[in-house]
Amino acid sequence: MRGGEDLQRLVGFLKEVNHDPSLDGVSGAALRFALSLIPAADKGAVFVLDPRLGEFAVTAAVGWDSERLKATRLPKEKIAPHLAFFGKPRIVRWPLKLALRCHGSRIPEIFSEVAGTKAALLLPLRDENGGFKGCLCLVSTRDPGAFSSGDLERLRAFEGEISGAVCAGLRWEELRERERFFRFLLERMADAVYVTTLDGEILEANPAAERQTGYSRRELLGMNIMRDLAAEEPAVTWEKVNERLLRGEVVFFEEKKRRKDGTPFWTEVAVALIEYRGRPATVSINRDITERKRLQEELERRISQLRALNRATKLLVEEIRADALIRTALSAVKEATGSEYTSLVLFDEEGKPIKRYAFPESPSLPLKLRKRGFAAWVREVGEPLFVHDIKPDGSTEPPVVWPGEAEPIPANPLLVEAGIRSFAGIPIKRKGRTVGILYADSRRPNAFAGQEDMLLTLAGHISAALEKALLYEGLKESEAHWRLLFEESPVSLWITDLSGVKAELDRLREQGVRDLREYLEEHPESVAQCMRRVRVEKTNRAALELYGASDTEELSTRLPEIIPLDEAMALFREGLLAIWEGKPRYSGEGINRTLDGKKLWVYLTWGVMPGHEKDYGRVLISIVDITARVEAEEALREVNSALTALSSTLELPELLRIVRSEARRFMPFDAFFVALVDRGRGEIRMVYAEEGGEEVEVPPIPLDPGSSPTAWVAVNRRPLFIEDVEETPPPVPFKQVGRPVRAWAGIPLIAQGEVIGVLSLQSFAPLEFGEREKGILSALAAGVAVALRNALLHGKIRSTAEKLRAIEETSRRMKLADSKRELYDLVLDAIHGLFGYPCAILEASGDTLTAVAARGCRWAHGTPHLPLGEGSGFAATAYRTDEPLYVPDVRDDPRRIPCDPDPACELALPISVSGKRYGVLDIEHGEVDGIPPEDRDLLRILASELAVALAGLERLREVERINEKLALLHEISQKLQRCASAREICEVAAKALVGKLGFEHAVVALVQGDYLVPVATAGPLGAKARPFRKGEGIAGKVWISGKPLWGRIEDFPEAMP
Repeated sequence: MRGGEDLQRLVGFLKEVNHDPSLDGVSGAALRFALSLIPAADKGAVFVLDPRLGEFAVTAAVGWDSERLKATRLPKEKIAPHLAFFGKPRIVRWPLKLALRCHGSRIPEIFSEVAGTKAALLLPLRDENGGFKGCLCLVSTRDPGAFSSGDLERLRAFEGEISGAVCAGLRWEELRERERFFRFLLERMADAVYVTTLDGEILEANPAAERQTGYSRRELLGMNIMRDLAAEEPAVTWEKVNERLLRGEVVFFEEKKRRKDGTPFWTEVAVALIEYRGRPATVSINRDITERKRLQEELERRISQLRALNRATKLLVEEIRADALIRTALSAVKEATGSEYTSLVLFDEEGKPIKRYAFPESPSLPLKLRKRGFAAWVREVGEPLFVHDIKPDGSTEPPVVWPGEAEPIPANPLLVEAGIRSFAGIPIKRKGRTVGILYADSRRPNAFAGQEDMLLTLAGHISAALEKALLYEGLKESEAHWRLLFEESPVSLWITDLSGVKAELDRLREQGVRDLREYLEEHPESVAQCMRRVRVEKTNRAALELYGASDTEELSTRLPEIIPLDEAMALFREGLLAIWEGKPRYSGEGINRTLDGKKLWVYLTWGVMPGHEKDYGRVLISIVDITARVEAEEALREVNSALTALSSTLELPELLRIVRSEARRFMPFDAFFVALVDRGRGEIRMVYAEEGGEEVEVPPIPLDPGSSPTAWVAVNRRPLFIEDVEETPPPVPFKQVGRPVRAWAGIPLIAQGEVIGVLSLQSFAPLEFGEREKGILSALAAGVAVALRNALLHGKIRSTAEKLRAIEETSRRMKLADSKRELYDLVLDAIHGLFGYPCAILEASGDTLTAVAARGCRWAHGTPHLPLGEGSGFAATAYRTDEPLYVPDVRDDPRRIPCDPDPACELALPISVSGKRYGVLDIEHGEVDGIPPEDRDLLRILASELAVALAGLERLREVERINEKLALLHEISQKLQRCASAREICEVAAKALVGKLGFEHAVVALVQGDYLVPVATAGPLGAKARPFRKGEGIAGKVWISGKPLWGRIEDFPEAMP
């Protein structure tokens, strides 16, 4: 039965349980509740089963020493046989007997307190499934009959609440232990653990995550593990991960992340789906595998190196040609090391470099070695050199020190400019002598760390294979030496058997032919018959190359194509006539054809070899190609057409291409240059430079006749032809750059009596320029000079027109600008964009000029101030005089103000209109007299337009201020019209004058009899206002005259203090 008071006690019990859900708290609340229900009980205890230890322990006690009882455990196996007894609510008289029954004579310490107990009331504690979890025990130490069946029923009425609360406490303890365990596990794990939403937002992170990422837990919470930590897209996207998680899978993948300090690291990720705080989430375990990935990549790199090394070894063994072998070796080194560039330099017997092998994309380095460079170090020391890092200042790690010296060697500036960070140089040795150096360069620092042994091994293979290839080429050269007289002769040589031709002519003679010329004209088929009787036994290389044949057999079988009778009839017929007349020699000119149909003009000479004068069985024929001479004669006739072509365009690049194309039609060359004379700068600039079929960059050269042949030609106004540089030294020093030049020709380009440039052609072979070339160049020179001058003038006019259009557009945009900053930006952008000059705008402030905007002027940064006094710079001078100032050479000018970097010339333009000065437009150039007159004129126009725009902007601002005041006056007028009295009108007017129109003090006075009496005032001096008589003070004077007065106080003597 549950009475009202019992229910109140139950409510109190449940509140206690809700306040402290722990097992101890719940057990204590249950025990206190039970004692309140059973007044006969003076003591009590609760003991429950600890499933982890398999023991029953006291969790609450009243009337006994609770700490002592809680320290004592009851083994589960001691209670198990008596569950039938403890499993039901019951009253026990003399409970000590029960203890003796359970434990025999050895009573546990927990029952030593029960010795004085007379009666006990037991309430078993069971879970929702009926499992025995413990017991609540109430005892009486006074009366064995203290408890009645009514007490038992009263307690049983709340058995469910008490058991449920204690079991809930047990579950709470279990959950808390589990939480402690998992919290301990989470915090002590070496792997980073994150709890995230399905979108990747981090909800929780362990300390390992802080150590792994460098972020604190506070920083990690709220970050997105996909966007904020991932360094790149993982192999599997997070959308796929979520799909697999929702299917119940645990997803594994590798992901690259980035720490707070920016360093990347690899993690192996395991993700599972969990429920976190009532919503789906993921737990992500991240193991740092950076070192494992590094080892894996290192292993893969080593395997790749070994494969490349094996392939290279096989290819090097098979190749016997030196050039092909070296290129194979360079490809192998590039593949094995992952370097961007590889090259190899060979040395002669004296240790001088003779040839450099490299891929086209490699940095362009001179063949000549620096005296104290990396290559010289390797050659001198004979040991490999590995530089792991080349700094921007040229210093290296490790430092490279020349033997016997202390200062380290800096890297070649060309390497630094090319962005090379790692360098390897390995000597290639032959019989103990360094015959070459193998280079590997990379843009990555430490690119060759750990690859030293592999590179040394590969260099050893290259050295052995190169020695074999060089030996093979030596043998070939020796063989070629003995064949030189015939095979390598530059003249086309044939050994022929003309006995068949002689026999055919003898047969005609026997048939009665007396005049062979007449007979052949009447019977041209006999010429073809004789040609078929020609037998070619041997030809040299020049003959094969001349006609484009692969071998002598092809030349022999295709002889009718080489000597087409419709074109070569005269030449061949004259040869037949020489045989008919028994001549041992013959020479003549005529037409031949190459096998691909190209027309050749040839000079043919044949002579019968000794012993074959009768039958012509051995005849040596030499054929000289005179096509060039014949074409030169034709070329002179075509010069006029070439000059016509030059006049077809005014575009300088197109004109230069036409000049080069026309020159190529007339003569062969290996290098072609067109240079313009710049007398203002005292130099010659190359506007077109080609060498070996490719355009090249050539820096300007001084206009000094003693410095170069080109300058000599320009200054002396005379052509210069050098047929062989080695045989006939030029009149001035000849600097060889790259492949040595043997023949050189240069002719001045003179237009209207002025040398405007030089046309130069060069050849790598001697005697390439003869009389033919001289005539052609002389004929072309005048036309090229005129066309070049016209093109330059056209380019200058077009450039000026384009700049004028751009300035016009800038002027139009300035009219639309609504601020000085916008105006300044438009002007400076136009100057910097159109002309490329550094420029700045300076405004006057007091007695200084201040740079307010700039483009390309480092000195203008930080808003420098320039004094306006004498000798304070060109800008200050232009501002004071209000006149443009151009200084072509500022270096020795006393007005110059040093700055970094110093310009070579300067143009200062005052920004002024109608006598009003706004500032100075300052333009600089790094070269002396670098701003041409036409640019100076355009810049003056731009400065004037800027001044006009600034004046217009001022007028616009003044109009805006007037409009603002008119609007305020209108507003004041509206308020005055709404006033109801004269005093109100005066007060509104005074306040408006100060508050709206910005005056400091205002007084409104009205006429009252003979006095002008203040009615309303505003401002700090308003309180001092007083009445004035008619004519007294300024106010009285206005009263009498009826006219307004304004101006400075000192201009009105009648003003009162």
